[in-house]
Amino acid sequence: MRATTKARRWLALVVGLAALTLGGVAAAGPQEDWEAAYKAGAQAFAKKDYREAEKHHLAAYKIAYDIGGADPRYLKSVQALSDLYWAERQYAAALPMVKEALDMQQAVLGPDHITVAQTLNRLAMVHHMMKNYDEAEPNYERALDVLRKHLGPDHASLAKVRNNLGELYRRKKSWDKVEALLKQALADKEAKFGPEHESLASSLNDLAMFYKDTGKPAEAEPLFVRAVAIAETIHAKNDQTLGTCLHNLGELRYEQQKYDDALALYRRALEVREAQLGPKHPHVASTLNNLGNLYFKRGEDAEAEAAYKRAIDIRKEEFGRFHASVATTLGNYMALLTKMGRDVDAMAIQAEIDAIKARRK
Repeated sequence: MRATTKARRWLALVVGLAALTLGGVAAAGPQEDWEAAYKAGAQAFAKKDYREAEKHHLAAYKIAYDIGGADPRYLKSVQALSDLYWAERQYAAALPMVKEALDMQQAVLGPDHITVAQTLNRLAMVHHMMKNYDEAEPNYERALDVLRKHLGPDHASLAKVRNNLGELYRRKKSWDKVEALLKQALADKEAKFGPEHESLASSLNDLAMFYKDTGKPAEAEPLFVRAVAIAETIHAKNDQTLGTCLHNLGELRYEQQKYDDALALYRRALEVREAQLGPKHPHVASTLNNLGNLYFKRGEDAEAEAAYKRAIDIRKEEFGRFHASVATTLGNYMALLTKMGRDVDAMAIQAEIDAIKARRK
């Protein structure tokens, strides 16, 4: 049987990887150009200069592709671009790169290699962020299967993938599958790292969100409180977990009608998120939207209006004026304007909402 072009390409990649491992590939011409472009891209990425990083990594990708795509540098360029687009939240751009990396790894390393499991998890995460939940689920599950083969069913390294899959089930409202996965992810981390380790904050938060969303606030509350306490210890590392935990505990306090507690939590979440993510990040908009709702409930109309307007501006800039999240905050703002007797302004907001609905049909 004649080998396919793709099979020959992967065979050449295996040979190239072996040559690199033995120190055998001599740099010359295009290879030197690739090295310079890849290095410049990596340096720019480390500085979070993503536009510059993209320019250099795309140049390196083209050089490696022109060499033939079988050179191991091609895989490195694919992986670099997938990491870059993931960091930029350009998930549609990341998707083909992650798929390409997965194809190459499976051809070279086999479908059950532990590196393949890591890329399967990344592919699932990209689909997850794009809300392609039915595409994400089998990739998470396959990643878990591969990891179990190598590490056993209770290894702590499975916790991250379990956590991701549990969050996916929560998004899909597959409640019967969620709790066991989230609890196992938390138990794995506690067994390996102890009850106060920084990595537990995200798992505690996810399990708490599950209980909150399924109408079990008594179970959610101590988990949120514990998550915030742990997240405070890693705040100095510029970790985003604290802002998330504060925001989510604020939501619980709001639902419990503990408005003073909710206000303090939202304000703190906003402070943390602005400091870590910048003033125009979508997570900042989410907290501002919730603050607007809280101010509305407390009768602090001027503060509510300022929060809503800023959230709308951020969401329009980030997602475009026809995004569903824009409509959500516009609806909240319209209710406030109606309450304040500003009917003309409310009608203008209603027209924006109608335009979004018409566009999204």
